[in-house]
Amino acid sequence: MSLHTITSTNASHLMRLRQSRTRLTEPGFRGQSLAFDAQGRHLASMGRGAVGSLQWWELRGDSLRVCANHSVTRGTDVGILAGGDLLVSLTLKGLLQSWSVADGALRHELQLDAIQPELGMALQGNSVLVTSPQGHAFLWDARRGEQVRELENASTPLKCCALSPDGRLAVSGTYEQGHPPGTLRFWETATGKALSSIDLDAHSVKAMAFEPSGERLAVATSENQIHLIEVANLRRVRSLAAPPVGTHGLSFSPDGSLLAVACSMACFIILRTEDGQQLFSHSDTNDMQASSALFSPDGRTLVWGQGDGTVGVWGLPPERSTPP
Repeated sequence: MSLHTITSTNASHLMRLRQSRTRLTEPGFRGQSLAFDAQGRHLASMGRGAVGSLQWWELRGDSLRVCANHSVTRGTDVGILAGGDLLVSLTLKGLLQSWSVADGALRHELQLDAIQPELGMALQGNSVLVTSPQGHAFLWDARRGEQVRELENASTPLKCCALSPDGRLAVSGTYEQGHPPGTLRFWETATGKALSSIDLDAHSVKAMAFEPSGERLAVATSENQIHLIEVANLRRVRSLAAPPVGTHGLSFSPDGSLLAVACSMACFIILRTEDGQQLFSHSDTNDMQASSALFSPDGRTLVWGQGDGTVGVWGLPPERSTPP
């Protein structure tokens, strides 16, 4: 089945094309963190909760072929390195691991010093950025299994984070609890040096994502706003209204014209970045979970973690052939 690219003119016509097989969700299930590889050949899911599953699939035409499935305690994040051969996972117990995508074998792991209530993780190239509520941020080389460097301490609790597409810039958002609110912290990854910060009109930063071109950064805050930041000069250029955003809540379409927003109450929406117009929305009945909503690298599909523990694949309905 040949699919068309999702654009602002057709996004309102999205439909669910298929879904993964239903998996059992343990008590305390809070949703899924999802990740594609850069080529769109594999899709990974980390079930978040007291007990969950780390699994990934090979995407073959209209099917999702299971490659591996591991039981994970208090899993929180998942990502796939740019080469597509290694997968990285993180747990709330501070266990950082890399796995072979081909056979599911564990390649490297790093146990962080302490159990953290909120850890952020982002991938770019072979680098993994991890941030903590203690203000620490460091880079880990997932291919070699070695820590590269610690970034200059932010002196405020950090939550979500991102790495720019060229790998030169690291960014993280501050975490509320009586500290300076809604601040973005930037670092130079080559040296770990802290750069400028941006203060936002919010209590905390909830989620963030770089545009594939690297020109803009989308940042969701606790005030139900998504700010678009121009990366070249680190300035805010536009703010969009949105429902409450989940931890893994933002994904740009490949051309940057659309933004998939995964909400904290079991739904996702698609916004046009030019003016913030909502083009599509969908929700399910499990309002206790918040899962990723991601555009595929080719922009032809969108995946969302559903409340029953499956992953739905969304796209445009196949064209009907015109009778002669």
